[in-house]
Amino acid sequence: MKKILLILTPAILLLFTGCKKNSDGDGVNYGTDENTWTFTQGSTTYKGNLLFDASLNTLLQGNNTYTYSMIGPEEESGFFFNLVLSLTDLTFTNKTYQSGISGTDHLNAFYFFEDFTSPQTYLSSNNEPGQILNYSFSSYNAGTDVVTISFSGQVKDEIGNTVNITNGKVTAKNERF
Repeated sequence: MKKILLILTPAILLLFTGCKKNSDGDGVNYGTDENTWTFTQGSTTYKGNLLFDASLNTLLQGNNTYTYSMIGPEEESGFFFNLVLSLTDLTFTNKTYQSGISGTDHLNAFYFFEDFTSPQTYLSSNNEPGQILNYSFSSYNAGTDVVTISFSGQVKDEIGNTVNITNGKVTAKNERF
């Protein structure tokens, strides 16, 4: 028993002391680690994990795009981060997209909301054009099917004011179906 403890103790200590911590001290690099997201509005930074891998529907939709979506709760508030984009290709060749624009049948939208019955805390959607949020696919690893998207721009808050979103970033593993 003492031999096992002598062997396991250094390994356990190495495991815990070797973990890299971020500024939050929880070891997660939001927006960089797989299936995490973050964005800033004003002086508040929101962050969380995706509930599932990002969904990429590989069937061509009626508007000649592929639907790409992800959702996950915010770490502290429990609010939900939801991103939906109409992609023009399945290999992320087109690097830039926008939500909040008019005159298109693309489903591009950013939602941040308390629950499914409440109004959106923050919204940029082609269904309600006005506040434009820009998305850039900054990296894609075809071998692991992991993508990183940076985003920033304007959204509408729950009382209709335009506010700025900055430092948005999500890294997601894709589930193709």
